[in-house]
Amino acid sequence: MATLPSWRSLYLFGEWLRRMNRESKGDSNYPRAVLKKARNPKWEGPYYFNTNRWRHDLLLVLEQVRLNVKSNVALGPAFAMAARDHLDTGRGLTPQHVTYIAKLAGLGILLLLSLVGALAALAEGGSEALPELLEPGIIGIWLIAVARHSGTKPVAVFAALEAHAERGLSLSESMARLPRFFPKDLVTLVATAERTGKLDTVLDSFTQETIVQWTAQRAVTRVYRYLYFGFIVQASIFAFMAVKVLPVYEETLQETGAALDHPTTIPGIPLPLPSLTDLYEVANFASVYRYHIAGFCWLIAFWFWIRPLRARRQWASRVESTFLLAIPGIRGMVARQNLGTIAFLLHQLLRAGVPLERALATVSKGDLHPAYRRWVNHVHRGILNGESFRDACTGFRMAAPLPRSFRAMVGMGELHGHMEKALAYLAEQYHGQVIRRQQMLRASLLPLGVFLMGYFVLAIEAAVFQALVDLADAMIV
Repeated sequence: MATLPSWRSLYLFGEWLRRMNRESKGDSNYPRAVLKKARNPKWEGPYYFNTNRWRHDLLLVLEQVRLNVKSNVALGPAFAMAARDHLDTGRGLTPQHVTYIAKLAGLGILLLLSLVGALAALAEGGSEALPELLEPGIIGIWLIAVARHSGTKPVAVFAALEAHAERGLSLSESMARLPRFFPKDLVTLVATAERTGKLDTVLDSFTQETIVQWTAQRAVTRVYRYLYFGFIVQASIFAFMAVKVLPVYEETLQETGAALDHPTTIPGIPLPLPSLTDLYEVANFASVYRYHIAGFCWLIAFWFWIRPLRARRQWASRVESTFLLAIPGIRGMVARQNLGTIAFLLHQLLRAGVPLERALATVSKGDLHPAYRRWVNHVHRGILNGESFRDACTGFRMAAPLPRSFRAMVGMGELHGHMEKALAYLAEQYHGQVIRRQQMLRASLLPLGVFLMGYFVLAIEAAVFQALVDLADAMIV
């Protein structure tokens, strides 16, 4: 007869597991997963599928690096101490742990409900309802990914930096080996600052710039998220009405001989509203091609989901931002974001004593849109050929906009010998303009999205009430 294991046997098994873990780690105080990544020379940094979480950890690591540089201590032991401190503070019931548990509970409930719905569809529709299992499968994969998530990513970065420092690598070389965590611009600035001795100033500037961009992007993201969930709720309501309500009205109106395409009007509101036939055709189209529409939406979501697998880049430097260059207003925001980055990097490099031609060559390897990278390369070739900065700027046809203020300010700075101050002014002005345009976009996008959701609801309700009125008139006649 089989018996359950005793408490003593379970305790001895746990002790054996802990002993094996200590033996595999040796003298290290890091967890096994962290130690495995730190010892792997091909590890390029942790994956982040949440940009806000990545920026939070990046600022945490940068603050520790800045303190180490200002204290003038050895980087290897300092990173080891920072990793141990982070492990100690991560123990216990922290707000991050509460959020993690709540996320697991929510995904578990969502998985259970979707699985019950899929099983009910299978019981009713048979093998034709097999695609309904796609939703619980995706939620299950998401739940597994969240369950495997650990809060030791900054610890792994500290451990990797410690291992690189012990091998004799500089701070910039150590950062360059983690391209999924440290942006390319930061690595470039750190490499230049190490030769000039102004590393703490560069880290302070980059930290402040990261905080400003993070604050502005989070404000816009909140608006996107609110509108996204609002449209999802409205689309779910419309799908229910299209499946359960509109077919009944259509059959009833056909039996009574009422017009299905009766125009819907609301007194005092001069808006074109669809009729019941229009809504039914839209619902029928979405029902026939529902798997195609769902597949297209998942491809778009997958495209945004795999972006963290690549090196970290700002939004205006990605290839897909080329589509934004065709939208008035946003196109200037993309241009000023790239030009502000160029001016900021040039200002920092010139301030560190780097010659202009070398600074341009360094900036061309930074985090820029391909069109502006080609423009920087053209300006670099012009400087090498003896042209002035202003003349080199004007002799290139760009597919992206180049404001006249940039050429004028750079020309004035070059003429009077204050190029560094002119670039600092341009970087500050352009980044300020980008933030103001983002605020304007947020302020205009939210009312527009709310209006569209209201129009969506109004169209459905007006069509349904018009169908009821037509049905009552047909029955009276």
